Amino acid sequence: MVNQTLNQLTGDHLIKSREGIWTASILLLGICYLASFRMRNFSNFPLINDGKNPKSQFRTNAKNLIAQGFQKVRSCNNEATLSSCLEDTWASCTDWHEVDLKADVLTFVARLSSRIFNGEELTRNEEWLRISKEYAVNLFIAIRICRIVPAPFRWLVERLLPLCRKVRRDHAAGARILAPILAGRRAEIAAARQEGREPNFPDDSIEWFRNASKGRSYNDSDIQLGLSIAAIHTTSDLLGQALLNLGAHPEMMSPLRKEAVEVLGRHGWKKVALAELRILDSFLKETQRLKPIAMTSMHRLATADVKLPNGIKIRKGERTAISSHRMWSESDYNDPETFDGFRFVKRRKLPGYEHKSHLISTSADHMGFSHGKHACPGRFFAANEVKIAMVHVILKYDLKLEDPKDASWMTHGVNMFVNPKAKISIRRREEKIDMDSLVTEE
Repeated sequence: MVNQTLNQLTGDHLIKSREGIWTASILLLGICYLASFRMRNFSNFPLINDGKNPKSQFRTNAKNLIAQGFQKVRSCNNEATLSSCLEDTWASCTDWHEVDLKADVLTFVARLSSRIFNGEELTRNEEWLRISKEYAVNLFIAIRICRIVPAPFRWLVERLLPLCRKVRRDHAAGARILAPILAGRRAEIAAARQEGREPNFPDDSIEWFRNASKGRSYNDSDIQLGLSIAAIHTTSDLLGQALLNLGAHPEMMSPLRKEAVEVLGRHGWKKVALAELRILDSFLKETQRLKPIAMTSMHRLATADVKLPNGIKIRKGERTAISSHRMWSESDYNDPETFDGFRFVKRRKLPGYEHKSHLISTSADHMGFSHGKHACPGRFFAANEVKIAMVHVILKYDLKLEDPKDASWMTHGVNMFVNPKAKISIRRREEKIDMDSLVTEE
């Protein structure tokens, strides 16, 4: 079905497709052009909206920041933070009750991400959580609206359109919420200097970026809202679809629970435990294979005319993307339209697929996290955050989906969304292992 949609949009290899005023023309390229996107002499393809870096920004080592975030994900289990975030959202009712899955998962991930990146104070700030959930969605809708307006008049739309004004208000509100926290950090730095000691700061993303900046100027509120865009919506999308698939395939619950109890019983929350959750890893990778964020990947904007090796010309200003159709191709997967939670457990046993079949692995036939040097650097953090969340849900709750069709997703152009109307029923169960007391140290 997905490939049929791609064919309608793009044809066999590439075509310009325009769907009304909301969708920009995209020159969609087949997998055979993947190498061209990575060649040095085709550097005229920055990430969309990349352009020149503002002076207030700086480049830093994403791997180090992600590693710090991952350690916080694991430490949150000792603090019972993840349990608290989950129970704040779903409570502990032992009777079956219906929940709004998409909204609840978004709230849960927003609370957890805020706890990981910002600490307890912002986690309990409902206004900050609201902004974290709404800002990215409103921002991108506002951008799409402004793009259809002729450039000379965009400034007027940005000031008069209610949604644009809301985005600006939320950005300002986020800065106001952060202001007293940042003022406290500056006061601590001044006091530490006066007393000849090291500042006493919490382990959070405010300090990660302060250390990474090495004194260079940057905007704290932009950084924190940027983290919410990167960490909350994509993670909640994968987690939400995974829970819908679990409801639609209840036969997966028993093997997933058995694996979780056995692995956590041996290792606690050590890093090796997450690597040994092979069935869960396969379940999540299959979820992402069937419903990634979009049917395309590696979106680029040509900043100059480019000629590909086979002679195809891409003009300055054209938007391009690589088709992800191999994720649903019969030449790459048996019965590709059918969900198989064990698919990648089985593929790990095949020669040449041992390392390609992990959730965090990227390849031309699975571009859920993009591919190559532009693969999502946060996929390691996101994968482990979703795994830990799934383990908590699997062991602490029963869930059921009244209509398996609710696990079907929605599409808009090449974008794919978790069904916003999907409802699942849940009830609290007594877990077989006390996860809040498990060891996290290596």
